[in-house]
Amino acid sequence: MCAYYASLGYSVEDMIRIARSIHGGSLLNHAWSQWSRGSRQAGGGLAEKVLQPLSGGAFRPLHRGIEAIGITAFDLVRRREILLTGKGEDADVTLAEAAIGGSAIPVLFPSKRVRHGDRRYRLIDAGFLDAVPVEAALRPPFCLGKVVVVDLSLRLGIRQHRPGYWRSLRERLADRLVLLRPKVKRFGTVLFLRRDIDRILSAGREVVTAEIVNRLKPESQNRSPAPPPLDRRNPNP
Repeated sequence: MCAYYASLGYSVEDMIRIARSIHGGSLLNHAWSQWSRGSRQAGGGLAEKVLQPLSGGAFRPLHRGIEAIGITAFDLVRRREILLTGKGEDADVTLAEAAIGGSAIPVLFPSKRVRHGDRRYRLIDAGFLDAVPVEAALRPPFCLGKVVVVDLSLRLGIRQHRPGYWRSLRERLADRLVLLRPKVKRFGTVLFLRRDIDRILSAGREVVTAEIVNRLKPESQNRSPAPPPLDRRNPNP
């Protein structure tokens, strides 16, 4: 969704509308079409229509004051997780390729094959390795301020299952870490009902408390107002 929000300029309401238009059946149909021979060019389904605007997006320029976005994916060619930002050695990978490849759940969806010159990629969702890609947020250019982490408590993610992972991360980042854990475990990633969207939204709103909002404010807004300057002409104000 960061691609729709930051690159295409979609509003939160736009993204909620998209979420409500999708259902488990449309995702399964899209998966089947991707595996079927020759269908990758045919398209035409609901999911394909939702993905189509991504072809007009780019990593830069971005909307809403956002300076940079990054999308993690696992590259089956090099057998490692990569962070796609539109810069560096993987700069040729487009936003659409990164977004689609980075969300291609293994087994359910085929890998996203990308070729630019002599460089080839086969991109899939890296969630099996890193369900909450916090480490990516600690690399340039994403390592300057607060780190907001949304942990959906997925059973995937080899890194998050390491003993003491979250404790060591809290020690490392201290007040910079803002951890949100909405109660959404009962909702499926692929098999879900449209009416579940409102319940998921409610679960998200519940964890964004006034305390969380205050922590996310710039430091200058959290400081107490300075006292008025003393009037030197009147020693007894």
